[in-house]
Amino acid sequence: MNRAAGPPFLETDFVTLSGGNVKISGTELREASQSMKGSLFFPGSQEYESSVRIWNGMFQKKPAAIAYCKETADVAKAVKLARRHGLLTSVRSGGHHVAGNSLCDGGLTIDLTYMNKVSVNQEKMSVKAQGGALLEDVDRLTQLYGLATPFGVVSKTGIAGLTLGGGYGHLRRKYGLTIDNLLSVELVKADGSVTHADETQNQDLLWAVKGGGGNFGIVTEFEYKLHSVGPMLYQVYTAYPLSEGIGVLKRGRKFLADEVSDDVSAEFQLAKIPDTRFYPMEMRGERVVVMRAVHAGPVKKGKEEMEFLRHLGTSLYDSSGPRSYVDIQTYTDNTVPNGIRYYSTGIMVQELKDELLELMVEEYSKVDLDEVGVTGIWHTGGAISRVESSETAYAARDNQYMIVIDLGWSGKENDRQQIGWGRGLKKKIRDLYPEKEETGYINFQPGDNDKLEISAAYGKNSGRLSEIKRKYDPDNFFRVNHNIKP
Repeated sequence: MNRAAGPPFLETDFVTLSGGNVKISGTELREASQSMKGSLFFPGSQEYESSVRIWNGMFQKKPAAIAYCKETADVAKAVKLARRHGLLTSVRSGGHHVAGNSLCDGGLTIDLTYMNKVSVNQEKMSVKAQGGALLEDVDRLTQLYGLATPFGVVSKTGIAGLTLGGGYGHLRRKYGLTIDNLLSVELVKADGSVTHADETQNQDLLWAVKGGGGNFGIVTEFEYKLHSVGPMLYQVYTAYPLSEGIGVLKRGRKFLADEVSDDVSAEFQLAKIPDTRFYPMEMRGERVVVMRAVHAGPVKKGKEEMEFLRHLGTSLYDSSGPRSYVDIQTYTDNTVPNGIRYYSTGIMVQELKDELLELMVEEYSKVDLDEVGVTGIWHTGGAISRVESSETAYAARDNQYMIVIDLGWSGKENDRQQIGWGRGLKKKIRDLYPEKEETGYINFQPGDNDKLEISAAYGKNSGRLSEIKRKYDPDNFFRVNHNIKP
């Protein structure tokens, strides 16, 4: 980056943590920028405008400045600048969170985009990745060695947000959540100092970042355990007409509950097929039930074990077959494009009641969906549930299914209709399970009710998380998130 080509360093007005304003002189901003390997950027520069365009177009926040960091020292300097003036501060890695927490209006955004280096240690079966890396950065390198760590299902997602929230993906039932494979972190604390956490030092901090979000500092490097995966796996991807939805869901439910091994991570998707080249022309706009499943073992075994899932009803579209793990990880990227408006919410359940399946089909038969409309019913359990809820900050493990309502649309004028339907569907699902305390996954929560969403994700771990917050961030500097208060 050429600092000389950027805008001049003028006195700039910032929003503070208290909600007030403070002016920082151009001289101080220039000195701060020149002390970094990266740089500070301001509205009008190409770098700034690129950084504020995030995945969820519903959020168009405008920080007063963005600190593009190239190394951990840059992150530390940016934190110290923010602490010196009490600036409202957010952290951006992949910019893919549904609640738009990577940006803040009027404050300072610390951007880790350029910190995306990845290195594999074959002997240790581990990988280290900087906090700005995307899933695809890690997957593509680890697959050169036939290795992988469990990540999410959209390759453009940042590893930081995914990991710090828990991490559900296509390997979840065999190898657990992303946090179950997290070995260590390097982290910049709220005072700007740098620390390391693993199983031998700062164990409380490592426990807290395993699901507790960005409440405790900025993770500049993650280390993960690797497993032998692929390079070829078997994937089922079969679409059935919504008119057969109840039968498809019931037959699939029985198979998942009674017969499937932990090698299989499967999900139903109730969806309106988007108008993209990913699908045949004649299918676009159709409402369907999709069965998607990935087998983490040998291709032949995967085909044999999952063949039944391709015959749950009348197949409208079937792209099942052997695929490279990298291809599986990028398979539906183009169905969730950057920049449109998104809303996501969800809830976890122990069983799929008949009433739930009937509700899903009824709702999707009549709702007016825009560009993207998917309710995923993810089969969980397996390795996820074999970890005690107290072993990681994320506690919502004693469930067999995660229901995720994802919506995407273009026009602001449709916000009320789309969000209202999503919230309404969640309430109807919740009413079918009155006996169950609500549990959920923080990365699929929109920030409608932080207190409830935090309680649903952390349960009895909430008290310990607050204690650790008091230790590492007593002033609640890191608050642009699903905030755990000290």
